[in-house]
Order: sequence, then structure tokens, then C-alpha cells
Amino acid sequence: MEPYLYPIDGRAVRITSEVAPILSDGRCLGVAGFDHLVRTTRTRPTALTASPRVRPLNAGTRLAALTAREREVHHWLSAGKTNEEIATILGISPHTVRHHLEHIFEKLGVENRYAAITG
Repeated sequence: MEPYLYPIDGRAVRITSEVAPILSDGRCLGVAGFDHLVRTTRTRPTALTASPRVRPLNAGTRLAALTAREREVHHWLSAGKTNEEIATILGISPHTVRHHLEHIFEKLGVENRYAAITG
């Protein structure tokens, strides 16, 4: 994911997260990931190039129906982030996160956060 500021020991540091779903027979069993410090500065990607790692898992999954922004929200949802944390990371409002989650739930045919990331 695109680097973002995160508080560590009382100061904001720039980190990036690498997260990937654990799939078995097209079903998400869980999520594995790690965070690491970003030691160099770079310019913020444009909207057209933001978060290039967030893409459909494969053409046969329901996640392929999500927009790029919905996949970003789903990614952070899978990482256990709250709506407020997702909003901060993506630079959008919590209201917009809720709006994206409604679309994600509808497209995935689920009713809640847990179901959206597990099945």
C-alpha cells in the first residue's frame, strides 16, 4: 500500500503495509501481512497510479467486482482497521468509508465486516 503516517512511540512515522489474503479453493481463510518503515521520501502517486498492489485476487473471485477504491477499503478492512483508521489512511472521510463498505457488502453478498473478509 501507499505509505502513510502512523504513530509509534509518540511520533508519526511513515510506514507501508504489505497484506495478502490466504486463499483455499477460492475462499479467503485469513490474511497475512506486515508493516515496515519507509526510509525514503517520494512524491504521492496520482489518482491513476495510487495503490498499484490492490487489485483483484483473480478473475474468478467476487473481489474482481469491486472498484479500485473499494479494493483499497477492503484491504484495510481485512487488516483490521476501523472506519476512522481507513479514512485517515486513504485521506477520505469516515462517511465515505461507510459508503464504500455498503457497496462492498452488496457486491460480495454479505451483511457485515467479518463476512466481507472471511467469505
